[in-house]
Amino acid sequence: MAVQVFWRVWKWIAQWRVWKWLTHLFTGKCELHRICLSKIPLEDRAWRLEQSLKNSKSPALRQVVEGGEDVEEAMSVIAREKKLDLGANVELARRLREGLVRVVGVTVLYEAVEGLRAHQYSQENEKHEKMLMELWSQLMPGEPLKARLSKQWQEIGFQGNNPATDFRSMGVLSVYCLLFFATRHRDQARSVLSHSHHPQHTYPFALVGIHLAGLLHSWLQRRILSRYLYTTTSQWPPTMEGFHEIFCYLFCRFDQFWLEKKPENVMAFPQVKKEFAEQIQAELSAKNITVRMRLQNTE
Repeated sequence: MAVQVFWRVWKWIAQWRVWKWLTHLFTGKCELHRICLSKIPLEDRAWRLEQSLKNSKSPALRQVVEGGEDVEEAMSVIAREKKLDLGANVELARRLREGLVRVVGVTVLYEAVEGLRAHQYSQENEKHEKMLMELWSQLMPGEPLKARLSKQWQEIGFQGNNPATDFRSMGVLSVYCLLFFATRHRDQARSVLSHSHHPQHTYPFALVGIHLAGLLHSWLQRRILSRYLYTTTSQWPPTMEGFHEIFCYLFCRFDQFWLEKKPENVMAFPQVKKEFAEQIQAELSAKNITVRMRLQNTE
């Protein structure tokens, strides 16, 4: 079975490379050139441009997607690697730049998100502690926190008496995500928190938020979010605020998904998370993306 799958994949790759070679031979244009001048919507051109660069045999072209290049540098790299005269072909240059603004923009957003993930939460950092205290205040109004180290933190879904230990995997990224949810969409956040205390189908609110921040980070890194961003983003590059809005939407969707699944206990979380991720990814990979991952502002 494995051998059959291997040969099918190899045959498809071989046919695809032959098709690319023949098309290049008869049109005199490389794949990137053809994508840029194609009569398809900009979001589709950006996606195809990204995939072409990502799957290129040239390390220099792959680096355009992976990071380290701004738009103008990326254009120079592509022109050199593909022997394109962008000075003589103004329309090609314009459309290439148009697509690269989006491809590079997603990379810039990932680098910003990764920067927060890599920045570890510290109890010695006054800003970090202030954000954590604000998170409690927004989610638990009228209930003072009796001490910094307290079992009260478990009421909003942390594991023990010190939330700092739960932030290790996602750094301050998860703090920013949770606080954005609690402040920008306070009513929805409190509603989700109340659902997490369901007598039969409870789940740890904060820990789930940390996992969802990790899921979004992974999708951005693997370019799973690219087509969605190309389709829905009006101003480039996309912002951290937009990323946080996606997090808030995802949290509300997960809460609904969890309650519909009615798991017997919290030990079912890994499987439910897996099924949830598969459902959202299917929506993001649809030919026509209709989902809009944004909540209404409740402030």
